[in-house]
Amino acid sequence: EWLAQHAEVDALVCPERGAEAGERLFDICRRVEVVRLPFHSPAVGARVWRNLRRAFRGVPPLVDRFFCSEVGDALERLLVHGPYDLAVCEHFWMAPWVHTIRSHATTIILDQHNREPEFYRAVGGPLAGWFSRCAERWERDLLPEFDQVWAPVTVPTGLPWRDPSVAARDFDIAFSASWDYPPNRDGLIWFFKRVWPEIVACRPGTRLVLIGRHSEAIPAFIQKDRQVTVTGPVVDATAWLERA
Repeated sequence: EWLAQHAEVDALVCPERGAEAGERLFDICRRVEVVRLPFHSPAVGARVWRNLRRAFRGVPPLVDRFFCSEVGDALERLLVHGPYDLAVCEHFWMAPWVHTIRSHATTIILDQHNREPEFYRAVGGPLAGWFSRCAERWERDLLPEFDQVWAPVTVPTGLPWRDPSVAARDFDIAFSASWDYPPNRDGLIWFFKRVWPEIVACRPGTRLVLIGRHSEAIPAFIQKDRQVTVTGPVVDATAWLERA
């Protein structure tokens, strides 16, 4: 939104399976390439097999999903319209494309969102330590190739400015997250065990809304709380946040 107010913007996006790229994107961008990533089955056996192959090759999870021919072909279609003054890669998963982009952009930024080694340790599992070490190696090789790296601590991820809402405030507290991400789920469980009882004791009518996809990962004892609303996937999380 901000860049489009100051320059012509081309975008490459990878929507969730079954989702569409937002219409607003086509309004503000000069060109948009929509990439359907290779299907990765969520079945346990398929996930185990994928992670074993990744571990053998020393590739952190998700990097292999985005460093694929589908993304490469779309990127090539955009780059022929360069050169670009600026290229922004969102998430470390896109970082391996820096070598392809380098000759087509004056400045390349990696907006990292996570510290990848910490991310894989947080996700957990028997291969967490190995994938964390793999991520350290990949970061060591790739991060120096960027002109700027925006780390979560030094450059917090933000949202475009929106005018204050006039919506009814029918919730007291809101938590928006993808609930299949372990740190989000762990934080929610910690909150409900350590903080929520104290809040309810002080203010019995307090209402909480949990916003976001993969709500099946929210523990049953939280979903059964009558003062809690679970939305499931939503089109506009901000609209729900404004109600709190």
